[in-house]
Amino acid sequence: TTLFRSPEWDVYMQGNIWRKAETLDLDPQVTLEAVNWVGPKRSFAVAGAGGGGKKPGACVEVALSGAPRTLEALHSWGLGQANSTGMGWIGA
Repeated sequence: TTLFRSPEWDVYMQGNIWRKAETLDLDPQVTLEAVNWVGPKRSFAVAGAGGGGKKPGACVEVALSGAPRTLEALHSWGLGQANSTGMGWIGA
């Protein structure tokens, strides 16, 4: 599968990771090391003001490094799922 994503995706994902770690009051020094796989682009139904709509996204497999406690929390919470930046859903 071709790893197609917008050039700014890595920067936005890194910021998303840091914000979630800070929200959980954990060490935010987590690094996005690699994007190993990107699934097909698709639309996800979302709720919101005005009745909701659809957001584009794709499942991805990423490699992260950082404090074990922070990585465990991020894994449990999930990354990108239903967030305002439309990062898609990163699962285990």
